Amino acid sequence: MSVTCAVCGQVNAEGTQFCVNPSCGAYLPWDRTATHRPPAQEPPPPDQRGSTSHPPQPEAQPQTARHERVEQEQRSGARIELADPTLTVDPGQIAETQATIHNTGNRVERFLVRVSGPAASWASVEPADLTVYPGRPGVCTVRFAPSRQAASSAGTWSFGVLADSQVTSGLQASAVGAVHLGGYRSLTLTLEPGAARGGSRTTQTLLIDNQGNVPERLRLTASDTDGLLSFELPAGTTVEPGRSAVPFQVHARQEWLGKPQRIPFHIVATPEEGQPVSADGVRIVRPRLGVLPLVLAGALVAVLAGGLALNLRPSSSETGSGPMAVAGSPTQEDASPAPGVTMRSPEPPSPSPSPPPPPSPSPSPSPSPSPSPRVKTPAPPPVNPASQLLVEYHRSGGFAGFADRITVFGDGRATVTRVTTNVDTTLTPEELAGLTENLGRLELGEPAPEPGGADHITYELIVNGERSVRYDALPQDWQDVTAILDQVIERQ
Repeated sequence: MSVTCAVCGQVNAEGTQFCVNPSCGAYLPWDRTATHRPPAQEPPPPDQRGSTSHPPQPEAQPQTARHERVEQEQRSGARIELADPTLTVDPGQIAETQATIHNTGNRVERFLVRVSGPAASWASVEPADLTVYPGRPGVCTVRFAPSRQAASSAGTWSFGVLADSQVTSGLQASAVGAVHLGGYRSLTLTLEPGAARGGSRTTQTLLIDNQGNVPERLRLTASDTDGLLSFELPAGTTVEPGRSAVPFQVHARQEWLGKPQRIPFHIVATPEEGQPVSADGVRIVRPRLGVLPLVLAGALVAVLAGGLALNLRPSSSETGSGPMAVAGSPTQEDASPAPGVTMRSPEPPSPSPSPPPPPSPSPSPSPSPSPSPRVKTPAPPPVNPASQLLVEYHRSGGFAGFADRITVFGDGRATVTRVTTNVDTTLTPEELAGLTENLGRLELGEPAPEPGGADHITYELIVNGERSVRYDALPQDWQDVTAILDQVIERQ
C-alpha cells in the first residue's frame, strides 16, 4: 500500500524510506504494527444467556492504520571529485577540468565553489553556485587561463577546489590538483644612456627586459663597423623574468685635435633557445683639445702671411736711387737696411726755392712672428656618476613570494621592479650616503650553495660587475646594504 508523506503530502510507494519529493526528502516511518481489526460479534440472543445479566457492550469502532510522523535526524556531508587533477597549459591558452560535488547527507545543500592556491589568480569556476540534492551529484567546470606575463613563471602550480555550504554552517569539501605551466620567451634590450659622450673611456648600462616566464642564459657580444672601439662586456649572463642591468665600458682612441667623432655600435644578446636580440648605441669621442687650437693656428698663419707680404713690397733701391751717405755713418755695407726696413734717399736740391718736401715716412718694421702659445693639456673629464651603476639587488622566494629587483645609479636614481611593475624613484641623500658607505665595507664573497627544500629567500647583489648570492641568513655587511635597498623597495 502507498505511504503519504506527513510533511509535504506526497504519495510514496510502500516500503519507501524517504519522500521522493526533491524539495522534501523527509523520512517516512510506517507503523507496521497497526492492523485492521474485525468487527465486534453480535451479543447472543436472550435465550442463550446465563442467569447472570451483563450490561450491553458498546459497539466496537473499526480501527484503521495510522502513519505517525517521526522527525527525521538531520545529517550533512559532501565530497568533491576532479575529473583530471593534473593539467598542462601554455600561457595564453586555456585548460579545464570538471569538479563533481556529492551530497552525502539527507538534506538539500547549496554550495559556493571556488579555487584556492598559487594557481587561483588565473582560475575560474562555472557555475560557481550549485544546489545539490541528497544522493544526486552537482557538476561544475574549473577553468585555468594563464596570461603571457613574467609573473606566471613556468613550472608546476598547485591548486585546491573548495565547496562551502550556504545551508549547513561549517560544511566544506575540497580536492587538490596541479597545473603544469609551459614556458614562453620574450627579450628586449635597451642602452642607458643610448649615446655616451666622453674621452678615451665611458660607462653605459645594458638593460635586459625578460618579458617571458623562464630564466634566460645569454651570450653577449658588442662591435662597431670600423673597429674603432673596444668593449669591456661580460661574455654571458643569466637573467630572471623581469629587468636586469649589465654595466659595461667602451674604450676609444682619443685624438688631440679636431671635432667630436660619432661612432655607432651595437650589442647582441643570443639566448640558448630562440632568436638573438640587439640594441644600437652611439659613442661620441671628444678630442683632448678640440678645435680651438686649430682656430688659433689659422689666425696666426694669417698674421704671418700679412707680414711676409709687407716684406716683399718693392724698395727704393729697386727704383734707381741709392742710399745717401752720412758723415760719421757706417760704411755702405754696414748701413744696409735691416730686414723689413726700407731706406729712402733725400730728394736732390732744386734750383729754385721750393717748399721743403714732406718728411719721408719713418720705416715701419714688419711684424715679427709671435711665438706659438703654450696650451696646457686638460685632464680627462671625470665620469658622470649618473652613468655608473652603483648596485643591483634582487630578492625572491620565501613564504611571502618575493619578486623584487632594484637598480641604483651613482646619482641616486633607481628603478624598482616588483613582480612586473617598474617604478622610477630616487634615493634620499641620507639613503645614498649610507648605501655608498656600506658598499665600501661589503665583501661579496663566493655565491653560497643553494639550500634544499622550498620557501627559502634568495638575495643577489651585483657590485662593479661582480655577482654573489646568499640565502635566508645574511652576514652583517650584507644586512647593512640590503636594509637600505629593502626600505626603498617597500615604499613603492
